[in-house]
Amino acid sequence: MQKQRSVARILGAVVGSLGLVLVVISAYALKLAVTRYADSNRIVALTIASRDLTNTLVIFRLERGDTLSYLASAAPAPESVMNSLAGQRATVQKNYAQALQSLAAVEAPGLAEKLDKLRGIWAQLEELRPRSVTALKQEKGAREASLTPSWAKVSDAYMDAIGDVTAHVDGAMTLIDPVVDRLLIAKQASWQARANAGQTILVQFSSILANKTWTPADGVTFADLRGRIQQSWLVVRDLSPNVASPELLQAIRNAEPEISGALSDERNAIATKLLAGEPAGVVGIEYRDRQLVGANNVVIVTQTALADMIARAEEGASRARFSLILFGLLMPASLALTIGGLMLMRNRVTRPLTAITGVMTRFAAHDFAGEVPGLDRNDEIGRMAAALQVFKDAMINAERLSGDQAAERAEKEKRASDLSGLVRQFESRVGQMVQALSSASGELETTARSMSSTASEAQTQAGSASTLADQVGSGVQTVAAAAEELNASIREINRQVDQATRATEQAVATVKETDTTMRALAEGADRIGEVIGLITSIAGQTNLLALNATIEAARAGESGRGFAVVASEVKNLASQTAKATEEISSQITEIQGATQKAVAAIDGIVKTIEEVSSINRVIAAAIEEQNKATAEIANTVQHTAEATSTVTRNIASVSSAASETGRAASGVLKAAGNLSSQSTSLTSEVDGFISQVRAVA
Repeated sequence: MQKQRSVARILGAVVGSLGLVLVVISAYALKLAVTRYADSNRIVALTIASRDLTNTLVIFRLERGDTLSYLASAAPAPESVMNSLAGQRATVQKNYAQALQSLAAVEAPGLAEKLDKLRGIWAQLEELRPRSVTALKQEKGAREASLTPSWAKVSDAYMDAIGDVTAHVDGAMTLIDPVVDRLLIAKQASWQARANAGQTILVQFSSILANKTWTPADGVTFADLRGRIQQSWLVVRDLSPNVASPELLQAIRNAEPEISGALSDERNAIATKLLAGEPAGVVGIEYRDRQLVGANNVVIVTQTALADMIARAEEGASRARFSLILFGLLMPASLALTIGGLMLMRNRVTRPLTAITGVMTRFAAHDFAGEVPGLDRNDEIGRMAAALQVFKDAMINAERLSGDQAAERAEKEKRASDLSGLVRQFESRVGQMVQALSSASGELETTARSMSSTASEAQTQAGSASTLADQVGSGVQTVAAAAEELNASIREINRQVDQATRATEQAVATVKETDTTMRALAEGADRIGEVIGLITSIAGQTNLLALNATIEAARAGESGRGFAVVASEVKNLASQTAKATEEISSQITEIQGATQKAVAAIDGIVKTIEEVSSINRVIAAAIEEQNKATAEIANTVQHTAEATSTVTRNIASVSSAASETGRAASGVLKAAGNLSSQSTSLTSEVDGFISQVRAVA
């Protein structure tokens, strides 16, 4: 036996599942928003730290280059140079402190070890700075011989340490935002171009100050630096306008002279002269200042890229914050919506359906005392309630008609019983009359024979003949009275048959009313079928919704796997709902079939009753014929009585008409035979009539 499922439970499970899916999706979206918010804030912190590290390195390269250049010079550094170095040193120290403060807000594996290394090198650098200041104020011969290589070594180590920390910070922000990744590549490439350009400027500036020419090895170094500059700048040029801001694109255009314009041509020309052993032909300080302006334009590209990265990260953080707030509100709203939906479905759907089911159960038990709930509603349940009200009215009418039919059946049975009694009474009376008629016929035949045998003695037996004639007259009168009574009984039977015919016609009308009621019941079943069709449509839409959810989950990929499982469960629930609806539809179809069979059976009853009515009309016609025959018998008997009176009146002339009396006796004998034959026929006809009446009753 198939397990019965509650429609209310199925609907509750479907709504609850959809609500659970909505809550799960909201929770998942909230989790993604939290992750994006944390990633965006992390990118902001990392980008700010990278910017501060870059700023530290930019100014330090100037300090390093000027210090190395003037340590290689024979004369002491000018006062302007010393003041410039002091300003650069103060800026480097400020930027270094700012970078450490920014790095304190960054969490990245392995960063602490690199910072410890950076702090150690910074301490060495701080120890060399006072010594370098003293040396720059002295002639070359009075300077420490190891100071220049020590400064070069420690400053290179410091730049390498800054580069390692910067690379570590940059690597921690990759693979989060593609735009940030592309800007980061442009920032790194522009900085590499700036670093290589700065190294080229430093080498040439140092050679100019020392009046030194280049060896082929120096030319190879210059060519390598120039190639690195061009290669890095190609990466910057490939930056898409969809990624770079207008400010960044303008900064790239402003830096072009440093890479491939007049400043680059100047460096190439100086390199050619130095390789040829010729003087550079430029003033060192002026050369350096011109080149540093172009190099600073490249630094602006780096700084603008960093600014775009920070703006992009802050914009992402703002969007993530909005998403966080939105989904933070959406998840409790989804939960409230789910609970509200369940409560609404319970109050607006399941409870009314349960109430309607209870009423239908009572109606099935023929309890029509309760009212149909939901008649005041304008939705599908209201239409179901209206259909149920029609069904209730039809069943009440059917009950009433059933009671009326029972009363009619009782009345018909009483009529049949009365008719049976009348038939038995008629049979008894007719039997007596037929018996009397047979007896009279026998006596008449005996008398006729006696008249024939004694015709020759008529004269001497006149007195006896007169007595016998009186007896014959009395018997004929008795037969006439019996025939009259038989005629009255046949008229009564004819009246009863007419009444039975009218009762049969009334039964036909009642059965037709029952047929109309059954057809109304069939129409009610059809309307219930339409309601079932509506429920089937809702289940189809639920299945389509589950299919769309499965498709969306498939598009979501791995992250939508859980959603796909829930959507599959929703689809299974929708399929079960459709199957349950099909079972209900099949039961409604069976009810419709049974109703149609009942209508057909009622049609058959109508035809049968009409046949009975036709038979009654035939019986009535037969009784009319018997009535005519009885009337003829009565007339014949009356004529016989008259003939007997004539015999009595003429008895005095019997003697003279003996021969005529003999012939008359022969006629009487023949008439007696005919009367006996008619008595037998009457008995047979009456028996057939009684059998037919009993069959009809």
